[in-house]
Amino acid sequence: MARRAALAALALLLAGCVYYPTIMDAGGTRIRTENGRAVRDGAGALVYFDVNSTGKYGDVIVGVAAPIARQAQVVSGSSPVTRLEIPGATTVKFAPGG
Repeated sequence: MARRAALAALALLLAGCVYYPTIMDAGGTRIRTENGRAVRDGAGALVYFDVNSTGKYGDVIVGVAAPIARQAQVVSGSSPVTRLEIPGATTVKFAPGG
């Protein structure tokens, strides 16, 4: 009987040994708006900002939206980008010429 009680206590102790990852472990993206700015470009505007990936693993940007614009897109040079990979634990700057 004592052996069963010891096994039950051990099972309860091991059941409590569970690891739950945090946002920093799993990954997450934060747009730092204090580094953002909009520049008028003819009839439209260009927006520059920093994307700070705060996790260990990378993130992927697959689309953008701007509630005050008819159209929003990520461009590299003059061509639109449909998928943009952000490496983990880095800051990617969306800047003029970048």
